[in-house]
Amino acid sequence: MGAKAFPGNGSPKINKDYEILKLRKRVEELEAENELLKKFRAFLQSDRV
Repeated sequence: MGAKAFPGNGSPKINKDYEILKLRKRVEELEAENELLKKFRAFLQSDRV
């Protein structure tokens, strides 16, 4: 097979776009989780007073 085993006809740009979309979705999830944790922390602090 050698050098012709994987001729490289695929599109790396599609994979990069997919990865970017996945990372953006993950960032959104983490930001939402961060906001929830901030609210929970504020709730716990207000409960002590």
